[in-house]
Amino acid sequence: MSGRLMIFFQDVVICGLLETLRRTQRIIEHDPSPNMMSPVEASISNGPVLQIQIDEVQSDLNDAVRNLVKVQSSYAPHQTPAVYYLASLVAPLLAAILESIDVTSLGSSHELSIRFYGLLELIASLKIDAYNDLLQIAAYHSPQSRKPACALLATLWPKVIGHATISRNLSVPVTLDFHKATIHWADHRVGHKHSHQFIPWHFIHKNSWSNFQGVPQHSCSFCATAIDGFGLLCPFCMSAVHFDCYDPPGGTLMQQYTMTHDAGAQRVAMLRISPIIPSRGETPFRHNRHTFEPVTVFTLCLCYLCHQPLWGCVAQGAKCSACSFIAHTSCLLSPSMPLCGDFQLDSEHMTIDHKALRRSALSHFPELRWNNEQLGLLSYEEILVIHDNLKTQLRLITNGVALSSIVVMQRGKSAAHAKDFQIEEFELHKTLDTCERLLGSAMSQRSTATLDYMEENRIGPMEHSILYDFSNLVYLSTSMKSPISLAQHPMPSLSTALLNVEGYEETEPAPAMESVAHPYEAVPLSHMREVLTVEFNIRHPAITKILLDHLYTLSFFERIEPRQNIASDPVSDDVLCVFPLPLGLDMSTDVETLVSSIETCLLDLDLSVNEFGFLLVVRKFWPNGLMSEYGLRRLARSILSWIVVEDDNLAIVLRDYIGKQKPLPGVRSTGDMPPWPFAHPSRSNSDMHSSNGRDYMTVRTALLTRYAVPWLLSLHDQGCETYTDIVYDTCIELADDRVVGSEVFDGNVAEMEAASTKRLDAVLLAIIKISHAGVTFSCSEELVLRWLVLVTESGVPNKPIAGLNRLFPRDADLNRLSSINSADSTKPRRNDADTQAASTNPFDVLVQVAGQSPSSLSQALEWLVMVARSGVEVPIQVFEQFLSLVTAPTGILLQAHSLVHAMTLCLWLRSLGRQNLQAILGRLHLSIDSSITAALKSTDTELKSLSLAIIRHTFAACLLIYGCDRNAILGTGLLEEAEIKHLFSRRKMAARAQAVDDPIVVHPGILHGISQYLRLDIPIITCYIAKFFSTFFNNSPLVASYEIDNFVLKNGLLLAECAWRFYGTQRQEIAAIRSQFLLRVIVVDSEPFQNLVNSSLNPDLHWERRLVTVNRLSRILADVTSPAFNIDGRQWRSSIGETFTTYFSVLWNDAQEEIRLSIRVHVNSLLPAQIEAISQCWNEMLTTSPMADKLKLISFLIQLRPHLPGWKLISWDNLIQVMEEYDSGKDIDNSGFYTLTTFNDGEPETIHLLVSGLILALAMIADGVPIDAFTLLKVKLQLVRLIGFSDISVTTSNDSNALLIQYGEALEIPEMAFPCIEGLVSVVDAPHTVDMPASVWGAYHEQEDKTISVLVGHVFIDVVFNILSTVEELESLPVLPVKSLLEATYTILHKVDFDIQPARSLQPLLREVMGRIIELSPKNVNYEIRQLALIVIQAFCKMCATIIRGGATVFAILENVTEVIVTLNQQSQDALVLQGKALMLSLLTAHSNDGLMINIFKRQLKPTFFTVLKQVLEPGSTKGTTGTPGTGSEGLVILLWRGSLARAPECDPGSMQTVIANLGKFVEVVYYEGYSYEMITYTGQQVTAIMRRLSDSSFDSVDSSTLLTMLARLSKNNRKHARELLPYIETTLRIALTRASLTAPCLVQLINATQNKVQSNSTPLGKVTSTLIEILTDSLRLKARVLPSTLNALIESLSSNDIPIYPNDPGARFQLLMFNLFENGCYFLDHHVWVDSQTENDFQVSMSVARIVLQALEMDPTSSTYSALETSYRLVNSLRSWTVLALAALQEEPSRKWVLILYHHFMSFSHTYLAAMRTYAQSNLSSESAASDINQAYVATKLWLMLAQRVSNMTGAGDGPMLRVWNELWPVFESIIDGLEVEARAGLSSTLLVLASATVADLLLFLRNLRSPLALELTSHMETLNRLRAAKGETDNSKMAKAVRAMSEAPAEISVESILEQTAKELIAIEKMKSLEVKRERFRKDPRMGGF
Repeated sequence: MSGRLMIFFQDVVICGLLETLRRTQRIIEHDPSPNMMSPVEASISNGPVLQIQIDEVQSDLNDAVRNLVKVQSSYAPHQTPAVYYLASLVAPLLAAILESIDVTSLGSSHELSIRFYGLLELIASLKIDAYNDLLQIAAYHSPQSRKPACALLATLWPKVIGHATISRNLSVPVTLDFHKATIHWADHRVGHKHSHQFIPWHFIHKNSWSNFQGVPQHSCSFCATAIDGFGLLCPFCMSAVHFDCYDPPGGTLMQQYTMTHDAGAQRVAMLRISPIIPSRGETPFRHNRHTFEPVTVFTLCLCYLCHQPLWGCVAQGAKCSACSFIAHTSCLLSPSMPLCGDFQLDSEHMTIDHKALRRSALSHFPELRWNNEQLGLLSYEEILVIHDNLKTQLRLITNGVALSSIVVMQRGKSAAHAKDFQIEEFELHKTLDTCERLLGSAMSQRSTATLDYMEENRIGPMEHSILYDFSNLVYLSTSMKSPISLAQHPMPSLSTALLNVEGYEETEPAPAMESVAHPYEAVPLSHMREVLTVEFNIRHPAITKILLDHLYTLSFFERIEPRQNIASDPVSDDVLCVFPLPLGLDMSTDVETLVSSIETCLLDLDLSVNEFGFLLVVRKFWPNGLMSEYGLRRLARSILSWIVVEDDNLAIVLRDYIGKQKPLPGVRSTGDMPPWPFAHPSRSNSDMHSSNGRDYMTVRTALLTRYAVPWLLSLHDQGCETYTDIVYDTCIELADDRVVGSEVFDGNVAEMEAASTKRLDAVLLAIIKISHAGVTFSCSEELVLRWLVLVTESGVPNKPIAGLNRLFPRDADLNRLSSINSADSTKPRRNDADTQAASTNPFDVLVQVAGQSPSSLSQALEWLVMVARSGVEVPIQVFEQFLSLVTAPTGILLQAHSLVHAMTLCLWLRSLGRQNLQAILGRLHLSIDSSITAALKSTDTELKSLSLAIIRHTFAACLLIYGCDRNAILGTGLLEEAEIKHLFSRRKMAARAQAVDDPIVVHPGILHGISQYLRLDIPIITCYIAKFFSTFFNNSPLVASYEIDNFVLKNGLLLAECAWRFYGTQRQEIAAIRSQFLLRVIVVDSEPFQNLVNSSLNPDLHWERRLVTVNRLSRILADVTSPAFNIDGRQWRSSIGETFTTYFSVLWNDAQEEIRLSIRVHVNSLLPAQIEAISQCWNEMLTTSPMADKLKLISFLIQLRPHLPGWKLISWDNLIQVMEEYDSGKDIDNSGFYTLTTFNDGEPETIHLLVSGLILALAMIADGVPIDAFTLLKVKLQLVRLIGFSDISVTTSNDSNALLIQYGEALEIPEMAFPCIEGLVSVVDAPHTVDMPASVWGAYHEQEDKTISVLVGHVFIDVVFNILSTVEELESLPVLPVKSLLEATYTILHKVDFDIQPARSLQPLLREVMGRIIELSPKNVNYEIRQLALIVIQAFCKMCATIIRGGATVFAILENVTEVIVTLNQQSQDALVLQGKALMLSLLTAHSNDGLMINIFKRQLKPTFFTVLKQVLEPGSTKGTTGTPGTGSEGLVILLWRGSLARAPECDPGSMQTVIANLGKFVEVVYYEGYSYEMITYTGQQVTAIMRRLSDSSFDSVDSSTLLTMLARLSKNNRKHARELLPYIETTLRIALTRASLTAPCLVQLINATQNKVQSNSTPLGKVTSTLIEILTDSLRLKARVLPSTLNALIESLSSNDIPIYPNDPGARFQLLMFNLFENGCYFLDHHVWVDSQTENDFQVSMSVARIVLQALEMDPTSSTYSALETSYRLVNSLRSWTVLALAALQEEPSRKWVLILYHHFMSFSHTYLAAMRTYAQSNLSSESAASDINQAYVATKLWLMLAQRVSNMTGAGDGPMLRVWNELWPVFESIIDGLEVEARAGLSSTLLVLASATVADLLLFLRNLRSPLALELTSHMETLNRLRAAKGETDNSKMAKAVRAMSEAPAEISVESILEQTAKELIAIEKMKSLEVKRERFRKDPRMGGF
């Protein structure tokens, strides 16, 4: 951003905006004159501003008004919109600058730096809450702008923010002189960026402080010990020190002075001082070469000028920075002030008598003069303030005496010689004692606010302080900046009578309650005093001043107008003060911004930004009982998050800073030394570059100790349980934040468990990290227990938690743990990570929980398993303790399982040296074997599972103890991979350890259990035993071979029984194991096994028993061919083919189920080599057998194929040879082509063989039997022949590796082909691929040698498609073939991508097929077919979106599906209806973003389409087809509506009307309610855009009423957001009114939707109604261009009885809406120009306006319808206007008296009439408009004659009115006749003569038909007609002659209505003739304008 742009914003934009903002906020009490306001101000300032101009006593009144100004934040709610508009630019502008430019790092001479700080100073000076803008940037904008925003806050408001003492300072150094000329805050920032401002403070130790682990409540920043009592505090960094520790640079002033009586003697006085950091705008005071700065003196001293003590606790005086001259600020302007450097200090300036000291104190402290009764009348708060103030003052006196800064002489001696440097007591001591006595008693009255504070914070009377409790000061400040309760608010008044405050306040609108509760940003001091009086009972001015001075010094508030100099009292005058930054107790929206800024600052990597956030936390949000729990939770979460992310931040620092040789973020360098005390010295830059992050961690630790630990401990003291909840919840939240996306797993249980485990690990890591930081305090054990409970609640206790190694000690740590627990617990251990982590033995916690109850034991065992799984070495002693609990009478199997599982996991980690665990396992099984046996026999599935797990884990544990390979154990399944996943891997031991027993034996308890479990004959247990022994025999490196032989000999019977039972177990997992085990047992001792076999084959046994034996032997025989059976080296081979055929046929031929089951078991155990041998036999049989046997064999193989899926039962060559063998249509020619013709007649066996071969081939292809491309094409060829396609031709490829098959149509399909069509479904769904030559797909010649890997079903896609597209009547086929074809199509759509080759060439065929299916869906076919057709269509829409996008297919689908839904009843819950709706929903969803709806809207749609569409888009409309409600329908309708609106403005004129009509229908039927704020706003915007598009001349024929009707409907049905829609309604309405033609019903509907019911004038009109009236007014004044038809509709709508404005009182409605339009209506009638193309509309609107005028006249109280006086003023000024008024009056009912009202204006009409006809009356007939004027006069005369006649009838006035009218109007016509006669005599032929003659004749005939007395003057009239005849020279057949004859006849009967209707037509014709005359005249003047 360039400097010029900043200048532009500063001078042109910001300055005007913020000045206007200050006026709007009443900070500036006068408004500039209108001509002085800038355009920006004039456009933004839209509200009335109170202006009071008083010429006299103006200054007093301005001061009074200014004192009432209370300014809220520009972000506070319920303010005028102008405030938000004016303030809205500042924060985005500053954020944009700070994000684009790092202004804090620019040099002072840089142009951007100069411009930016100038702009910033302007904003800070004009915008009272500019700090909130910077705070928003820090809270809500990017990290790039966060640090500069914090730096600017720390620079502009250093006393409010505070200063960093640990990290690098954030303040911007501004030191150059040219800055000081423009930036006022630069002066006081120089030299102060590191300075403290210490003040006296009493540190009160509260009993609620826990003092956990020696953390003091108030710690000295210098010596790190506790402070109790008096000390010094810097409120801007919260640094606290003992008074004796205070020694900062410049903090101790050594003053040498001489003795008055002995000039040679010198003394030294030590003064402890602290400079006062000046507020914004304050500068040092310079006088007599002195440069005085205010200081706080901690040791009482005398003023060097007036020799009086510097009383007070803070800012008592000023010190010269050059000569150290100290004086009262009030003495600085004294004329006796010496020059700087010319002052000699002596003992007189240091010494004061005790009496003088007492007199001075009594003079300065008025409370010292009060007696006990007066003090007793004070409130508790007042007494407490006095007590705090005097207590501090007494300590300052003692400090001064002790350090000789003041010499108090008492009884002739210096008080320095007294005990403890105490001066003699006087009133100060007595008052202090009295205050302490009153505070200790219950006599003083406490305010409700104070009681609430003390109660919520559990503060006792002796612990309470007002001045020295920072939280209490925050509470006071929050109250002082808040509005006063109206019930307690005293009404202010002023002495002057010119301006009363009450009246002033009454002029302001009453604010809403929310606005009243919102605190102010700036209030006058009078408001603060009033709050202290009302809320805290602090009434006395002196006490109030003490408190306000104290708060001002602590910068709780600042003056907006700085003091003139430091000599001015900051709180004496009633000035406007601001409270910079919100406080934690504020009921303000800005508090959210403050909390958010703290959160973002603590998230920052930069430690200086972290400290900035911590300063805000400790200074604005110190925990107390009144603080919001929500806010404290958020802040605590931020701090705890800051602690937890330490490792992450350190990793970033090591990578991005140390690794790149960058300075550490926020760590001070050598040139940036920290302020005193120097607790954390930093290293040089060179050292920092080589740092490993230690400096960064050191500073972080200091921040933790300085800010986080005390704050969190204070929060802990508010409530331990609450704090525990906060810490635990924070850990949960942090873990959830780290485990991103753990909520969505798509139903994958493994992913859910992994995410839960990750979450638990993250929670544990957070707990450990927080514990190591030393902030868990007393809740460490509770946190661990809660975490363990969370593990249980998460449902994944079987997952390892990596962090447990850091929580649970190892065996080597147990001794250290015991030593830690036995250490001196009274010794403070602050922030000791080891102490925190090892303060409690978690194993003891587990054992304690286990001993509580059986359920607790189960829970503890689950935790023990988790601990073991997490890699923690569990001591054997712990297992012994748990064994005693598990084997107790209350023990259960679940507990035993958990114990065994835990031991197994521990042994997996380390087995050697832990052989004692085998004895524990053996003892456990001896105790529970009976329970396990009973559980295995029971029907309880859960107990069975537990028992099996105990056995399995016991075997695995034993194998681990004796050194078995862990991978081998995993291979056996005794341990699952998931059970030991994530465990630590351990190196296997190669040699036997000393602790291993010799020889190796299995514990007797284990063997006893095996014998018991084996007899149960449970297969899974048998497998476990087999795997246990097999692993023990073959994979135990620590066991020798002879030891295994000895073990077999010793346990021969048991092992033989095991071998036999192994073969009785039908489990594949022990097939190899039993062979090896059997061989090993037989080799050692075969006798036991032989005895078992012989006994099992005894002939006396039942056949079933023998069958069992045969089966077992068959398994042994089958195993002989296995590689594991290698002792004798024998191999078994398969039998001949027929034998195999007979053997396998038993599977479906034998009726004995037992035999069939035996065969199936044996088949499942066959090896592929055996199947291959059998297949070879079958191939040979197929080639040599006759036709019948071949057919039989193929039928057998078809039956066998399901039993052996995937096996190649027969070779492809033989199968193809059988199918081609009987091809009689093969004709080979020389060209390599041969043509195949389909067969119609043939032998049944041949046909059946071909069909059977195809069925088998298709089944084998579907099963994945390998096949080459050439063979696959041969199968396709046979299938095409069988189906009956015409014109089949086959061409071989050039390399003879492929067949190119072409064929025609299949109009009919033979019945024998139906099974093959059904088989195609499995083929196209097969997942197997084949390498097909590219030439098959029509590749170019150079690509023919390439191959393409495609699915085997891809070859048959064209077959399926051609069947569907060529069959004449698809619905005529049987259901199953059609269903199969549709299923195949559905599969193809999902498995084939038609956008790429080779499937792209099938797109035309696919479109044709889908067209047939789409047409099939609404037809009357099988229900399942229709349902399946819809599914296929839906798949097509989903998978082939690019094919149908932009075409008519979508509309065809929607149209047909709509027809389906309509025919099946729209509201039906029929599955087909639901499916159709789902299809429409998916289609609309898929094409919601590509303009589908707008393309649909361009078509003429049936009403049923919208009805169905509404049902589709309703939530849950698709329920029933998928089982779940339709998802996303609510969002879809919004998306469709949004897309339609977005594209509607771009429609062409030809389709716009249809689009608008469909949009309106969509809103009317589908989407008329439930609009969100964003959607209603967007709708308004787009409708406005459409309306703007319609304003183009090319859209003149488009009716826009539908748009307004649509908006009206939306406003009516979405009342929640009607207000947001109103601006767009207004804009659209304005455009429509001025550009389009509207109808009255449309406007009436719009008014009803937006207007509240009006029954009285107090109800305001709505925005739309007001807009209509405004447009009507402007239109009548011709300021707005509105079509006549629209204007007429506008008048009709406002006059309608259907609008909610006085619906039962039309008169009141007219009075409210149109009465004031009288003059505008008259103006319109006179000046409105009628256009020939819309003259009828012009006439209608003129009539409507005339009715408004007449009704207004009727309602005018000054107009009397019965008055005989004439109205002298002129109503209208044109003859046409009078004509229209007369016509309107005559058309109205006589009861309205309009004719009487208009008749009173006859004289005005007469004047207009004569003025218009004056030219013609003077016989001047040459005017171009003579014809139209004469016609106009004719029409006017007719109407006024009728009006006069009606007046006569109504009033009974006789013929007078008509005679009057006739006598007034007829002379003009006589003059015209005279003139025409003259021209006729002169021989001048004129068309005007013809026109005038006809007009006069018509007028005279009209008189006769009117039956007026005027018609009786027949002679005169006949004479006139004859004169005209003579002048024209007409014959007897002319019009004039006919008129003469008609005069003698009886008048015709013509109704008044007919006359009026004819008159209206004549008036319209006259105006059209005028338009033509105008065009003719324009053409005459300029022929280029074209014809007329």
